[in-house]
Amino acid sequence: MLIQQLKELASDGLVKRTDYKEIIPRVDYSLTPLGKSLAQALVPLCSWGMENTAEVTRVFARREGSSYAPTLQAKGFGCWSRSHTKLLHHRG
Repeated sequence: MLIQQLKELASDGLVKRTDYKEIIPRVDYSLTPLGKSLAQALVPLCSWGMENTAEVTRVFARREGSSYAPTLQAKGFGCWSRSHTKLLHHRG
């Protein structure tokens, strides 16, 4: 599943796929300039999500029942990963 998603992102021009064509397969993926610009565009959305996680969790819990709240917290709602946000700020 991850490999398929990475190939789709590569075909969309968001990541660059480098196949080293070695006996033990080695493939690297890196963000293209378009992918980097998309990542930067997502930073404010991630920040909003982290700042509003408690309120959004309450809304979903009210709608879906209290069992939904821990799911949002476990998934790091608001940003795909806090470490990705840090990487964006450090790598530019």
